[in-house]
Amino acid sequence: MPLPTTPPRAATALTALLGAAAPLAAAQPTLTLSPGDAVASNTVITDGTTVNVNGGSIGLGVDLSNGALNINSGTVALGATGIGTGFTNTNNTIALNGGQVGGFFQVIDSQFTISGGSIESFGLFAGSTVSITGGTVTRFPDIINGTVNLSGGNVFAARVFGGATLNVFGTGFALDGTPVDNLTLGEAFTVNTRNVTLTATLADGSSFETDLNPAFGGFSGPDPDGAATTATITLTLVPEPATLLTLAGAAPWLIRRRRPA
Repeated sequence: MPLPTTPPRAATALTALLGAAAPLAAAQPTLTLSPGDAVASNTVITDGTTVNVNGGSIGLGVDLSNGALNINSGTVALGATGIGTGFTNTNNTIALNGGQVGGFFQVIDSQFTISGGSIESFGLFAGSTVSITGGTVTRFPDIINGTVNLSGGNVFAARVFGGATLNVFGTGFALDGTPVDNLTLGEAFTVNTRNVTLTATLADGSSFETDLNPAFGGFSGPDPDGAATTATITLTLVPEPATLLTLAGAAPWLIRRRRPA
């Protein structure tokens, strides 16, 4: 199957696929990886390509711009050890539905949804938006410039830099164990308090905890998680999962009751 790529950095020829697939022409706008396929490290994928990862692997230091990345299975950038060694997205639409993604996954001016699979960590830049409804983030994400909407999944804390936003959707919000009262269903409440630990039950029933320590010091601070004083942290109360299930079960009965005799 064709692999639409431009040359790796400082190279002049198309980068070949590793493993089962062969190097092919760059004219194809779509690249679909199946089990056994692999994209070489340091590949710059052709601008505007849609990449569907249904198996196989993508190496380290791969770039994609103005395209789409759909990860359903397989692996992406495992073993990344620093900025530039992970996968870099610029102006992409990204969906993580399954599979496994390594760290230093850069999201620049992009839209990213996480509903399944796992990712070690990601860096959010240039006004990007990430919506997390499921899956696992095994190491704190760096929300440097942009917005994270968190309503589900297993997320290990967060680092929210100045000017960035973390919106949490759930129930049972507390700061250092003290419940956050008087929330209105569906209305965002801004947390201005710092040097406390935020805990919550997310909309999908998962637990979430992160420190709101403004002295986390960025990339090399004393604490792995925190929130700058100029970061925006909001809490939005949603119906509890049990309530949603009850309403869903009652919906057919309500529809039947509304039908005329």
